[in-house]
Amino acid sequence: MKTQILLVTPQTAAELPKKNTRNRSLRRSNVRYLANELREGRWQLTHQGVAVATDGTLLDGQHRLSAIVDANIPALINVSFDCDPAMFTVIDTGSARTTADVLRTAGAVSQHEATIAATIKLVYLYRTASNYSWTGEVSRLSSALLLNEHEGKEEQYLWAVRLAHHARIEFNMLSLKSATAAFALIALGHGRDNGLRLTDIEEFVMTVATGANLAKGDPRMTFRQQLINGWTPGNVKGGRNNQVWLACWIKLFNLYLNGTQLKLFKAPPVAPMPKLCL
Repeated sequence: MKTQILLVTPQTAAELPKKNTRNRSLRRSNVRYLANELREGRWQLTHQGVAVATDGTLLDGQHRLSAIVDANIPALINVSFDCDPAMFTVIDTGSARTTADVLRTAGAVSQHEATIAATIKLVYLYRTASNYSWTGEVSRLSSALLLNEHEGKEEQYLWAVRLAHHARIEFNMLSLKSATAAFALIALGHGRDNGLRLTDIEEFVMTVATGANLAKGDPRMTFRQQLINGWTPGNVKGGRNNQVWLACWIKLFNLYLNGTQLKLFKAPPVAPMPKLCL
């Protein structure tokens, strides 16, 4: 086996998969994601690449090659030739690296890695994809992009996640944690020009968590009581789970700011996401 770093053109990328008899079915969502990384200039040369067997069969790299064709942009890739066909059985059997893994490896965080990673993703999607349901291709974001989102905001994210951690203890609901942290950061970002202080957000979240001094009809009390009774906002399965909870926090905050009395809290639509009324 010999490996070279090659600038693979769209023409070569279209030619190599013609003997693709061993790979799994092509996942178009993966191809679109990688093609977008190329167009946006985020493609990086790594140890992973393309593997071609001794008989010319493509063993690995079909999604990368298809992305080059779709984007019509050449890319640097490690290409291995004369590979033993038997290696196909052990390619891509490891665990995928998560954003939390990247944050930890980069030394960006030392605790709450998984929650911070999920929170970064929610804040980014709220800013860039508020009109869509955060499933499938929309929710696929590169770890490098999310790491960049976190850079320079480490203390803010840690503050939000710690606040969410204290709130979650009251309800013992893991699904609330990253959505609560994302809400706190979004409110903080939108509220700076409207006189909203960090302590105002802390008070709002912790009042919902503890129920301190809340009267009947206060939307915070209504929401809190429904959570205690085991309420969940409709269909929160899969990738939309955190998106729905984040939408609930934003709706609740708007009701609170408007002084609305409420007997029953209902989850809002998520596509588009509700906006903060500040």
